[in-house]
Amino acid sequence: MALTDWVQTAAAIFFAWQQNQIFKRQNQILAAQSEKTAMPIETSWAAKFKQYWPTYVMLVLIAITAYDIYDRHVTPVPVPVASRWDALADADVTRMPQLLVFVKALPRLHFEASDPYADIEITLVNASVFDLSLDGITGHAMYQRQPLPIPPQFVKEAFALRHGEVGDLVLRQFVSKQLAHNMQAAKGKIEFDFGNSMVKFKFTDRQGQGHTFDRSFNEVEIMDK
Repeated sequence: MALTDWVQTAAAIFFAWQQNQIFKRQNQILAAQSEKTAMPIETSWAAKFKQYWPTYVMLVLIAITAYDIYDRHVTPVPVPVASRWDALADADVTRMPQLLVFVKALPRLHFEASDPYADIEITLVNASVFDLSLDGITGHAMYQRQPLPIPPQFVKEAFALRHGEVGDLVLRQFVSKQLAHNMQAAKGKIEFDFGNSMVKFKFTDRQGQGHTFDRSFNEVEIMDK
C-alpha cells in the first residue's frame, strides 16, 4: 500500500480506540450512578457529537480512503491518438524506394530466338504497409557502358506486390542479333547495367491519395554466361 493508505488506516484505528474509550468511561459513569438517581439523557446535537465524534471522524477517513484508492486504481479513459499503424503508414510514404527491397536477380537468356532477348527475374520484398503496382519504366540498360537501343519492357504489366509479400518482377531486354552473337562469343561474364533504367511504382496511402516513386535496379549488373 501507499504511505497515505498506512496513515489513514492508523488514524482510523486511533479514532476507533478513542470511541471505545468514550464508551468505556460512559459505562463506568453509568455503573457508578446506577444506585443513585437516574441521569438525565442529553439529546442535543452537541451532546451527541461529544459522545460520538471519533466515529464521525473515522467514517470521514474511511470515505476519503475509499475515494483515494478508487482514484488511483480506476482505469483511465484512453485519449484518442493516431494508431501505430497510421504513424507507420505516414512514415512509409516518404521512404518507399528503400522499403522495396531487392533480393536477387535470375537471368534467362534467349539469344537463339529470332529476336534475341534476356529476361531478368528480379525478386523483391515489399516491406511497406502499402500494396504496389507498376506505373511504367523509363531509361535504357547499358552493356559495356553503352546504352542499348531498345529499352527494357515488363513481361507482365499486371505485376502487383501486396505489403509484406515477396514477388518476381520480370524485365525483358531485347538485343540485336549481332550483339547476341558477340555476347555468346565473349569469354567470362555478360554484363548488363540497369542503373539508368527506372521502374515506376504506384500506391495509394491510407487517406486515398495516389503516389508514385521510381526505383532503379543497378544491383542487376552481372549475368553469368
